[in-house]
Amino acid sequence: MLILGFLVFEGHAQLIDRKLNVYLNYHGGDFFGKKMSDTKGFVYPRLFSNMSELTGYSLKTLWKWHPKYSVGLEFDRITGDNWNVDDHLLYSGSVVNMVLFSPVFQMHSRFQRTGTFNRLKLYGEVGPVIGQSKLSLRTPIFENDYSGDEHYLKTKGVDNFFGVNVGAGVEYYFSSALGLHFSCSLQNNFIKPELYNDQRFFYGRYGIGLIYRFVYEKRFTY
Repeated sequence: MLILGFLVFEGHAQLIDRKLNVYLNYHGGDFFGKKMSDTKGFVYPRLFSNMSELTGYSLKTLWKWHPKYSVGLEFDRITGDNWNVDDHLLYSGSVVNMVLFSPVFQMHSRFQRTGTFNRLKLYGEVGPVIGQSKLSLRTPIFENDYSGDEHYLKTKGVDNFFGVNVGAGVEYYFSSALGLHFSCSLQNNFIKPELYNDQRFFYGRYGIGLIYRFVYEKRFTY
């Protein structure tokens, strides 16, 4: 990506500001929180906070409606796995796949016609989150069918969640159309699941990717 950036960069070209940005990002990160829950003396391992791997990707669009503010929408797909707790096999081998949407409000540095902030942008952003979590279990979970004596097994569960995301990042533009993006964010979510007892889950992640800015004017040089 860096090689591509240097090929796009042209001498002392000065960039033109654009209104609409599209971001394609890869994410990595970690789940946080207590590893165990205690409910009326019953201690059991949690699902999300005992997963050691979090990866995914996102697509985000932002519209710059003010020199220092942008608004937009972000779509994410996230996978959590590698559940591990000593002496427990309850969720071993399980995988969680999440899809989420977030309206984004971003405050950023002001674009300058010359100087450092002609190519560089610093920002912070916040937004509510709604999403769906799909859990796939290696080991089935027993449930009672209260209409009779029959028992049945479940290996999959689908649950909705909501939360809030806050983040910060930096952007560098190689040209008026193309740039590189790095970000960090924290997300706190609330969920009412069917197959596990987590009521909240919390994670942090980093993102790196490309930015495409829609360009309607030519660059000029100095």
